[in-house]
Amino acid sequence: MLNQLSIDLLELISRHSDIDLDEAAAVLETNKKRLISEVDKINPILFKQFGFSINIKNNKFSLPKDFKERWLMSRLDLSREDIFLVQDRTSVIIIYSFLNSNFISNYHLQELLGLSKNSILNEVRQVKKICLKNGISYKYSRAEGYDFKGDEFSLVSLVEEHLNQLLLSSIGEWVLEIILSNSGIDSEFLWYCKQFETIIQEENISIVPSRKKALIWLFYIISLRKQKCNNDWKTNFPTNPLSSMKEVANRVAKLFFISYTYNELLFISSRILGSLDGMCLPELTGVSLEYLTHKIIREVSNLIGVTFSEDEKIHHSLLQHVGPAYIRIKYDIPLNFPFSDEITMQYGALFSQVKRGLVPLFEKEKLNISDEEISLFTVHFGGYLNNHSVKYRAIRALVVCPNGISSSLILTSTLKKLFPKFEFKKIHQISEIKNLATDEFDLIFSTTMLETIKPLYVVRPILDYVESQLLIREVSKEFEIPGNHLSYKLEDIISTVEKYADIKDLDKLKSELVNLLDNQKTTLRGGATLSSLLKEEFVRFSDENLTWQQAIELASQPLIENKNIEESYVEAMIDSALKSGPYIVLAPGVAVPHARPETGVNKLGISLLSCSQPVDFSMGEEVDDDNQVSLIFVLAAEDNTNHLTALQQLSMILEDDANVSILKKCGNARLMLDEINKLIKKGDE
Repeated sequence: MLNQLSIDLLELISRHSDIDLDEAAAVLETNKKRLISEVDKINPILFKQFGFSINIKNNKFSLPKDFKERWLMSRLDLSREDIFLVQDRTSVIIIYSFLNSNFISNYHLQELLGLSKNSILNEVRQVKKICLKNGISYKYSRAEGYDFKGDEFSLVSLVEEHLNQLLLSSIGEWVLEIILSNSGIDSEFLWYCKQFETIIQEENISIVPSRKKALIWLFYIISLRKQKCNNDWKTNFPTNPLSSMKEVANRVAKLFFISYTYNELLFISSRILGSLDGMCLPELTGVSLEYLTHKIIREVSNLIGVTFSEDEKIHHSLLQHVGPAYIRIKYDIPLNFPFSDEITMQYGALFSQVKRGLVPLFEKEKLNISDEEISLFTVHFGGYLNNHSVKYRAIRALVVCPNGISSSLILTSTLKKLFPKFEFKKIHQISEIKNLATDEFDLIFSTTMLETIKPLYVVRPILDYVESQLLIREVSKEFEIPGNHLSYKLEDIISTVEKYADIKDLDKLKSELVNLLDNQKTTLRGGATLSSLLKEEFVRFSDENLTWQQAIELASQPLIENKNIEESYVEAMIDSALKSGPYIVLAPGVAVPHARPETGVNKLGISLLSCSQPVDFSMGEEVDDDNQVSLIFVLAAEDNTNHLTALQQLSMILEDDANVSILKKCGNARLMLDEINKLIKKGDE
């Protein structure tokens, strides 16, 4: 049977046919011995299904030339007996039980999951815990078998969450078809897909493709339940989302449901609105999305110490994202972004600062924003931080990412770093490719398989070091890549080390090398720390009565003396503050002025001015106690990313007013730095 590791391995080698065992083990976080064992399990199933098997020669996978196409196009044809479900078993039980009004016993669940009686009992215990957290019970009775008890809308919300979770898996749709089959239902999913597509085309709306399938599955599964037990349910929406989607919602309701209630119509409209791609909805939400987008950019810009050079472009792009995101947050629509954990880990400093900017804004609307939503905003800003202009346009690449604007931004940003002299064009809908002449592009990077006569590279939106190097190697086979691209294979590095040293633990060495090389990427992890940048000679004190302009000039002096910045940078900071207002006041009593690197930054640096007489940073606006500033941190960033860790640490300190009070009382530079280091250490604990 294939387990999750088997499937992940097949997915990996379908994307990177040139990958070797060491690299595959590094990407999948396992060892060569286990991978060889998985290949032995995979081969009988592959031979039965496709007529070929995988061979391993000289540490490499030997595959048929058309393996990628055959696997990606036919993987859903695997039989039930070929798959052993390890993950998402609770989701399978929840959806199966939601669909079935018939008697469900332990035996039925054994047959569905291929597990023993005791294993099923363990899974049922997990389902019960999940249900209780959502105000629902999942109980067994001799009369009814396993069944849910509780509010129907809460149950629908629970099923929606686990349906989305299941669809994140590469075999999620296949599992859903198995659930239907075991429920005695002949699937009509493809028919509903065609009808739904007709509606959205005729209504001229655009839905993110990955969310479109989840949406159709959700409505389809609800319709199947309604046919068997038509329980009434009420939504608990704070406002009515129906107005701008009334016609579409009615058409969708008529497609899926024989009859429907007003509450079900509200539910459909909210889910469609939350899945839209690139649509702005100011008349729906009761707030100005233009204003909210502007506030988000301002808050995040100041927290990450970056003034965006393409304000209008990023505003327009972010506005397209804010509309659907606001709907999801307002109507508590779950977003299962598959790369949320990777974003949090790889781009931790940026994620933390974006979160600090977003949470207060949404709290003012009495809304809670999830980490998944924050990670999407992080991806959006991250895409612009590394979005450098391309001067050479010899090779033209399409970037096809149907997962939405934010995922497309981060993928394009990654590809630009890997292939800095390529010209990239982003495509969000696969159908758009048909409108392009084949002489308009040379190759395609895509997150999904598609038909094309041009070289196609199927990639994940977020690539680790090994996958990045594999992609460079694969593209290099077809195209001459300009520039200095060094793609080191792990086995080459190991071979070199073995010539001059005895290796005690080969697997550990490989793991450490992968981590080391991965950390060499120019990512948004954040770079230098606050302690490494803020030295004694960069801390000054003043007893004078200063204007805010004079305070910025005085605070900048250590950086000028150390050649970190030019005088022009000070002028640029003052000009920027005049345009934006007191946004540079990041916390009550603390300002962090900054400007764009090209206005006079020579190297990264931070200086601090502590003023015994607070400086008024109201800048013409109504005088506010929070804008009476005693601490001024001047930030000079030579790029968009290397200062993020320092700013993250500073923001962490400034979150607590007591910390600010401690720093204000410091009378000399040594004491100031000691207190800052203590507060950083305390925050990391």
